[in-house]
Amino acid sequence: LVDHADPRWVQTVLAVERSLLRGSAPGPMSLLRYDCDDGLPGREGGFVLCTCWLAEALATIGRRDDALRLLDNI
Repeated sequence: LVDHADPRWVQTVLAVERSLLRGSAPGPMSLLRYDCDDGLPGREGGFVLCTCWLAEALATIGRRDDALRLLDNI
């Protein structure tokens, strides 16, 4: 829908990474689907499908090494 070079796409990817990515290499890393109170007991955990989406999105904005690192640390 939006070209991967479009600044809106790049800023969206960076905002998702900044607000929802948990963990750091070389340890486990995962992306939350959301980070808010949903009224359910416990906390939201990482979601593998979302983490894979972020890896693909990072690759599309030229951050291939970060994408591979993320996939290696799921």
